[in-house]
Amino acid sequence: VPCLSTDSNGVKVELQGIGEQLLTVDAVTVGEGQDIEVGIRPEDLYLSETDKGMPIKVEVVEHLGGSTMVYGSNDDHLNICALLPGDLEVIDDSIINLEVNPASIHVFDSDGGAMRRREIPEKHR
Repeated sequence: VPCLSTDSNGVKVELQGIGEQLLTVDAVTVGEGQDIEVGIRPEDLYLSETDKGMPIKVEVVEHLGGSTMVYGSNDDHLNICALLPGDLEVIDDSIINLEVNPASIHVFDSDGGAMRRREIPEKHR
């Protein structure tokens, strides 16, 4: 994703379905307009309680007892994997909205180097 801006607070990006986010990382290796990579762990995604979030078309649901793995893709054909609660009713070919705490997003510069986080994310669950 392109970096929209940087300042002493971090990097601002726009994520599909989520909107503009300030990611609180040390942004010394990236500048405005440069591409960065963002990563989100499956356990850091959660089902939106509203219509907000990233819309995902569910392709595979794997019930694992205490948790459910949901595999799908967004409108940009980006593959998404989310670890959700086990009692969640999700079916193949449905559309769900996923959210993430911006502090949980991992940020990498164009050389693949991880940018250090400025805060420790709180878990949603």
